[in-house]
Amino acid sequence: MWLDVTPLKNEGQYVIELQKKINQSKGGLTATFESISETSKKIFQEIDLTIIACKTKENIHRYKEDKEMYETCDIVIEMIDGGFWEIFSKNGAWINQLAEKFQNIEFLTSDFQNKKPV
Repeated sequence: MWLDVTPLKNEGQYVIELQKKINQSKGGLTATFESISETSKKIFQEIDLTIIACKTKENIHRYKEDKEMYETCDIVIEMIDGGFWEIFSKNGAWINQLAEKFQNIEFLTSDFQNKKPV
């Protein structure tokens, strides 16, 4: 859905074109895990990045509100300001597996999760 990165030397043209394609599209860019993995090898530093995954294809589009995106998509991965990753998933077991694998993690509760229905 969004890509702002610094490319590795000699990968600038590819990454700049990819950024334009993603950031200017109405619905982001459809990609496989393998293509994301290959693209990551061309990146020196991530600055801002948003990746969503949904079991239902109709749910893959740009969202006006983050809350709707988090509640609708099965996975949302965001790199925010080059400093940290936020990963949302409906699959709590997968989140726990990630927490065991990585250091310096913190479980977050979003503002909308704390609000009681009116």
